[in-house]
Amino acid sequence: MAKKKYEESNIANIATTIREKIGTENTYKTSEMADGVNEVFEVGKKEAMQRYWSRFTMDGTRLNYAYSFSYCDLSGYEIPQGLCMPTRNNSYIFYSYLGEELPKGIDFSLQTDENIAYYPSHSGFAFSINLKWIPDMNLKAVPVYNATYRTCRKLKGIEIVRCNENTTFPNTFNECSELEYIRFEGVIGQDINLQWSPKLSLESLISLIDCLKQYLDGDQADAYTKTVTLSAESWALLKAEEPQEYWWEDQIYNKGWNFA
Repeated sequence: MAKKKYEESNIANIATTIREKIGTENTYKTSEMADGVNEVFEVGKKEAMQRYWSRFTMDGTRLNYAYSFSYCDLSGYEIPQGLCMPTRNNSYIFYSYLGEELPKGIDFSLQTDENIAYYPSHSGFAFSINLKWIPDMNLKAVPVYNATYRTCRKLKGIEIVRCNENTTFPNTFNECSELEYIRFEGVIGQDINLQWSPKLSLESLISLIDCLKQYLDGDQADAYTKTVTLSAESWALLKAEEPQEYWWEDQIYNKGWNFA
């Protein structure tokens, strides 16, 4: 009898612990205890991952994320909500990333001083040969997109690339042969080369042209010193959709740009 009461007491204590851990008032039969314990395990995993990412981000104070996700595959993984990763150095952050998709929930919104100096974005996603889509992670405009997307040969789309008139694009899109979609935000004021990407959509090409700096206003010292380079396929697409002959060439040329 004493043993039975002891076992019943233990079961009751386990049930109480389950209710406390998962925040429920459910009652549990003995046969349901295993499911309850599994629910506690899942809650524990979430709490442990929250603690891990809090330490990983130094509670939102870490600024250098170089090589943070290199040589790994986090496809289908979701970063715990409420975590912000302010960054000024995203060089090599996803260098040689192995997955087809990036983890969900990454937010690099800068919560620190807006005047903070950004490091050049060197090879941020370079050689991620399986990656297909890069979502907006609130990365700010950087001084240089140096080989940022180089050799992402399966990359289909980049949700947004933020830039300013001083941002440069050396080897940024080299070997992005499957790239179909990209949206630019800000002002493009330096040479840009997308000749490796013959499958770009009309929407993407218009986004590029719309962001080109107008060099024929005011001081024209830099007029016709910068060049937009596109593939033959991209030029053919623009010509097929233009309202009149040479429309898109004129749009570029009338902003003080060369084109190739």
